[in-house]
Amino acid sequence: NKAKKKAVEFTEALKLEMARRAESEETLIRLQHEESERQFAKRYAQWEKEELARRALMEEVYNDRAEQVRLKQEMRDAIKGEIEKERGFGEAEVRRMEQLEKEREE
Repeated sequence: NKAKKKAVEFTEALKLEMARRAESEETLIRLQHEESERQFAKRYAQWEKEELARRALMEEVYNDRAEQVRLKQEMRDAIKGEIEKERGFGEAEVRRMEQLEKEREE
């Protein structure tokens, strides 16, 4: 009878210890999961920050390139204008010389 009582007490104590360990294991798993989620959220925030920085940099590069193209076109237009102006002067000079030649012949 005494041995049976001790066996029951031991079994009850064993069940309690197993339940406590199971609860402790669940808590550990939950804490690990929460930490994992926190780490992922931090990483995701960093990725998002880096992506925004990349986009801003690309936008700056595109804007700078567009400005370079615009300036180069302005230079081409200015050079073209100068060439047209010089051509006009040259043609006027040719006409003047032809006029002078005509006047000498008369």
